Amino acid sequence: MLTRVPVPQLSYATSLSRYSTDMTPMRSQDHSTKWVPSPTFLRLVRVGLYLLTSVFSIGAAGVGSSVVYWYNITEGAIAPSWGSLIYLIILGFLTPVFLVVILVLVIPRLSSRSYTPSGETIPIENGGLAKRMFSQIGLVRSELLVLFAFEVLWVSAVVAYISDLDGGESCQWDAYWHAKKPDDFSTVCHLIDQTTPLAFTAYALITAAWLFETCIAVYIWLFLDQHVMSSPSNDMSGIAYRSYLSLRDELRAEGEKSGSVSRGNAERGHVRRPSLMATTSNLDLTHEKTSPAARTVEIAE
Repeated sequence: MLTRVPVPQLSYATSLSRYSTDMTPMRSQDHSTKWVPSPTFLRLVRVGLYLLTSVFSIGAAGVGSSVVYWYNITEGAIAPSWGSLIYLIILGFLTPVFLVVILVLVIPRLSSRSYTPSGETIPIENGGLAKRMFSQIGLVRSELLVLFAFEVLWVSAVVAYISDLDGGESCQWDAYWHAKKPDDFSTVCHLIDQTTPLAFTAYALITAAWLFETCIAVYIWLFLDQHVMSSPSNDMSGIAYRSYLSLRDELRAEGEKSGSVSRGNAERGHVRRPSLMATTSNLDLTHEKTSPAARTVEIAE
């Protein structure tokens, strides 16, 4: 008589974890091989790009300010048309204020939600219109718009500055009739030329920051979390990464549990096998000791 014994059904993720050598967790069946970026890594890259952009923007603004200072202290010198230079100086000083002070330092502390390193959400008391406004600026979609706006401002500032002041033909001495050309006039021309690569580098870095965050946000939105655009930029990919870690710990615990059960079954099977082998060997030895003649005699008897 045959008796059917029910076999326990394992989940899809648990079944894969039994055959996985590195215990790679799965978010779902469709996203088993997707890369889940760490929010700490994204935060470090983002802040690093902002700091580099701020350094070069302040450098461009500082060198441009030196040009303005030289023309102001030189008696009789007529300054060139430097509306683009003034625009570049103002933009160079405002860029670190928005990128580092506001986006990195102020908004994460004034937003309506604050995240601890463990991922817990701490509610902050309602602070009126200003706090709600800062919480909206601190979202991923708002930060992408801010970066794109600064990218447009920088490319316009660089193009206008090159058209107005860059090049040897643009740096020519112009003064009133009684003013003599100073000996250090070549220095101010050198400062004007130095402003161009600094401004170009600042524009390239802020473009790289915008492209990096846009690509990461689009990747997370397509494959991991469709609400990433409404999440705080300081915690981009945090929800998906914490889900990834929790599922990894769960699969590891299930793998250790199934591994201990398998080792227990193997040990119990190892105890039963020697008795079976001993019985078989005894039968074989008995069979070998009994010759065909002896068996024939026994039958005859």
